[in-house]
Amino acid sequence: METLILASLCVGAAGGMRLRVFVLFPMIILCLIVVTAWGLAESRTCWSIIVMNFVGSACLQLGYLAGSVSSFLMIAARPSRREHSQPVRPFAL
Repeated sequence: METLILASLCVGAAGGMRLRVFVLFPMIILCLIVVTAWGLAESRTCWSIIVMNFVGSACLQLGYLAGSVSSFLMIAARPSRREHSQPVRPFAL
């Protein structure tokens, strides 16, 4: 379960930093498919697979949120070009 939580948080954060919100829905569907296959391969019970799907999807969303916020903060902290503009020097002839 810890591996699922950590992997979902990392994948969600990477998606939040690079991709738009519309990719979150296909990521959740892919997570549900992968976690269900993983649970069936380990011969887990039905309720265990449902809980793993819920935890994986929730951690994916939380990771996406954290990645989006950190990406926004990095963009907001970057100085704009107007603040540190260099005067243009004329060409020396």
